[in-house]
Amino acid sequence: MAQTMADWTRQLLKTHEFTSNGAVLPESISHLQGLLAKNHRYSMIHGEYRTNHMVHHLYSLLVLGAPPARLDEVYTFTHGYLEPMPPSAEAITDENWEAHIGNHATYPDYLDYFDHKVTTLGLETTFQRYFPRLIPGLTAAVGHPLIHTGYAMEFRHPQVLAEALAYACSWYQDPGDLFDPPADLLLHNRYSDPLDIFTVLENDSSLTTDLYQYGTIHKRLHRLLESPENTKAKALVNAWDIGTTEAARLNSVRRLMRAITFEYAAQRHVDQLDFFIVHAVTSMFATQTLVPLLQPSDQDRLLRVQLYYALLVYLAQGRETFSQEVLDKYELPARFQALDQAHLDQAVHREAIGNGDVHAVKAVRALQAFTKLDPEFRASYTKAAIMTLDRVKDRWDWRYLHND
Repeated sequence: MAQTMADWTRQLLKTHEFTSNGAVLPESISHLQGLLAKNHRYSMIHGEYRTNHMVHHLYSLLVLGAPPARLDEVYTFTHGYLEPMPPSAEAITDENWEAHIGNHATYPDYLDYFDHKVTTLGLETTFQRYFPRLIPGLTAAVGHPLIHTGYAMEFRHPQVLAEALAYACSWYQDPGDLFDPPADLLLHNRYSDPLDIFTVLENDSSLTTDLYQYGTIHKRLHRLLESPENTKAKALVNAWDIGTTEAARLNSVRRLMRAITFEYAAQRHVDQLDFFIVHAVTSMFATQTLVPLLQPSDQDRLLRVQLYYALLVYLAQGRETFSQEVLDKYELPARFQALDQAHLDQAVHREAIGNGDVHAVKAVRALQAFTKLDPEFRASYTKAAIMTLDRVKDRWDWRYLHND
């Protein structure tokens, strides 16, 4: 029988159960709540633009089966990087909450506002009232506000949702005419598979902007938004035929999941996994968590924003050629080769729990969840997860660019 959106919702809201194969420890669940409460008092940003990943890391470890001692270890290490909540910049109210969108200094004020909302309105009503308005700006901050929202709604945590919405408001990035492009930018061709859209960008010889001269990823992305590459990317995003039926939209989610996995783990000429493209994987996990909770028109917009982000980092990181064939030919490390599927999953969980990089842990958790949501491509997702563990032990193992 065909899967419906309601089926998808029920399955997604239990992701932390089926992803872990029953490994979640009850004592870790209760212990985690105290750590999240302490983290809620710290800023979402440290340094100029680095995100507080505590929520993402701890929840990922929880579902992989980490004991309380490992959660404490990660909390203590990560806490050393965090910064106190900055002083208030502006009181946020029902009347002015949209007026201060995009002002980074207002994060603590938005947090106060949304802490009040989740307390008075509840988690679900707060999400439905505010999140759809923020969808267009979710490419900001390398996708982290979207990622944070995914964890909030998967685990039904009101304070994490308040953090996510405050982050999405204060770091909102206006995508311009992404959802309402000029008629002359609309393409005649339609694409049902996002992989075909990546191929169009890969083969477009007219896209020649040298982004490397502009410095860090944030500066490259800022320059990219003013370039012909961005115009082409937005046109292609609008040429994606997501479909109008539930079945078609679910199939579009799976196709985007696959395309982003190949973008991440199947590059032909680069062995290092890309630090910024991995955020397309973890934001895709958030997207497939949130899509079933939205109305069809908002599902469409969120999927297009997710594709748009994946295209932006693809362009910003050099348009590296990728192909499913690369992942198909990837040989598992010897320690994984003789294991059946159940023991393979358990081995991946154990190794991820001990991994020293938060982004690797998040990626493995996301990719393992993809295997359940898109079983036809289970082998690809499993290989991508194991490749992550094999190639990334700490933050210095990722591919950045020389300016980052």
